Amino acid sequence: MATAAVPYTEAQPQWRSSHTFGIIGLVAALGVIGVWLPRAGEKMAYFDNPTLVAWLAIAVLMTLVGVVAGHGVTGLARGVLIDDRHRLSLSRLQMLLWTVLVLSGWMAAALSNIGRGAATPLDVAVPSELWLAMGISTASLVASPVALAYKQSKRPGQVESLPLQEDSGWADLFRGEEVTDSHHLDLGKVQMLLFTVVVILAYALALGDLFSAKEAFATLPALDDAVVSLLVISHAGYLAKKAVPTGPPPTGD
Repeated sequence: MATAAVPYTEAQPQWRSSHTFGIIGLVAALGVIGVWLPRAGEKMAYFDNPTLVAWLAIAVLMTLVGVVAGHGVTGLARGVLIDDRHRLSLSRLQMLLWTVLVLSGWMAAALSNIGRGAATPLDVAVPSELWLAMGISTASLVASPVALAYKQSKRPGQVESLPLQEDSGWADLFRGEEVTDSHHLDLGKVQMLLFTVVVILAYALALGDLFSAKEAFATLPALDDAVVSLLVISHAGYLAKKAVPTGPPPTGD
């Protein structure tokens, strides 16, 4: 049975110069692709939507930055998603998805404007609803460990932690948080993940439609107020589930 306390072991240094140079190379590639591809793509017959291709490439490169950084710290490619309990975190995944989606969209629009010689290339507005959606994900990431700490204070040993980061797995995104329900499916997490994926995909399609235009970009697509309200409700339920003990107190072996 997994224990609530993670024994301290001295961390072995994982970061190598290859991680540093890898991140530098990825960041440099972000700028080169974002500026060059929209400009050069318009001169290439096989590029119908060069800005769309540039946006997808930027999103992939940003994701790789997270993967390289996570590997450098933990030695695992999934390290960017591992929390302090050595489990994969759904709130970390949501934050990563929203960050990559919004930043890649803004960067693709701005760099495309630069490549096309727009008068005010960086004047790309981010709708307030989009900032609110990112803020909700950030608040959930910050509040998740607080909620679990509250649960742990009420019932010591209730919250599951894994001994090693290598013990983390993708099933953590769907398992319960407590020692007594860690081998059961958490429907709240399934709902949260499905809702996040649907909203992310819908917004990605909206970005793809935006980047099919040939003129300069002035703003990113806005989220509907109803979607933001559903995000608030979904995250509130997710955090409440983390804070309130749901299973019986753990028993010793």
